[in-house]
Amino acid sequence: MSPGPIIVYGMHRSGTTMVARALSGLGVFMGAGLDANHEARFFQSLNKWLLAAAGARWDEPVPFDRLLADDDLAQVHARYLAHAVAGPRSLAFLGPRAYWRHRGLTNLPGPWGWKDPRNTLTLPLWLRVFPDARLIHVRRHGVDVARSLVMRTARSRRVIERRYRRHRPLHALLPKCGGFVDSVRCREPEGAFSLWLDYMQRAERLAADTGGPFALPQGTVVHEVTYETLLGDPVVGLGDLAAALGLAVSSERIRAAAAGVDPQRAYAHQGDPAWASVAAAQGEALARFGYRR
Repeated sequence: MSPGPIIVYGMHRSGTTMVARALSGLGVFMGAGLDANHEARFFQSLNKWLLAAAGARWDEPVPFDRLLADDDLAQVHARYLAHAVAGPRSLAFLGPRAYWRHRGLTNLPGPWGWKDPRNTLTLPLWLRVFPDARLIHVRRHGVDVARSLVMRTARSRRVIERRYRRHRPLHALLPKCGGFVDSVRCREPEGAFSLWLDYMQRAERLAADTGGPFALPQGTVVHEVTYETLLGDPVVGLGDLAAALGLAVSSERIRAAAAGVDPQRAYAHQGDPAWASVAAAQGEALARFGYRR
């Protein structure tokens, strides 16, 4: 039986996908049903369900704090998660062959885990299910994150509108599923940057809230991965991460995993005058988390 799962969390567009893909390259099983962002749909759907149960979303996390602060509600939701991962629903994560062989997540013989930025919000509940989990927090410069979010939101809106125009006659009879934008908050730089602050503050709170409803179990170690540092020397960064997680991997495998890292993506906002001005305006908030503008 393997140690607890490796849970990857951190703000959206912070490099969690890059880290998750690297972990797969290092031999960590990250799930059979992965989406384009290397997220296991099984855990993704459970996280979405948790947030919706509190009237929250990935881009509006505040209502979920109320659920976490209510110990009775937190317990019943954690029990639901434990039941979901222990039963046949875990087939969606394991795939038919692994499920048939191991019959559950806790029986996997090797390292496994999952990545979802929403874990930043829901982690206190997951740690009730997996108190021995190994945690990786991925962080990136807040203005680069905001820039990436705004660009993604604009691209998504164009796709949604094209799809709507194509199916417009159908919507005379049937309602449209979802709106015309993935995130109203992330259409503008200020909203996207404030969401980065929300996630960073929650990640910080996990370590600081000793004994409180948002606290990590005593003795839990968080492995911090800074996006820019990893891009600067991915071989060393992934080697250090593998050692910290207790992964027995060869130097050749580490180099192969590091080959997928693109160093040109660090500090992307600095080449864009409009976003450089955003960084200048947010200098105090960035400095709180160790970043210069």
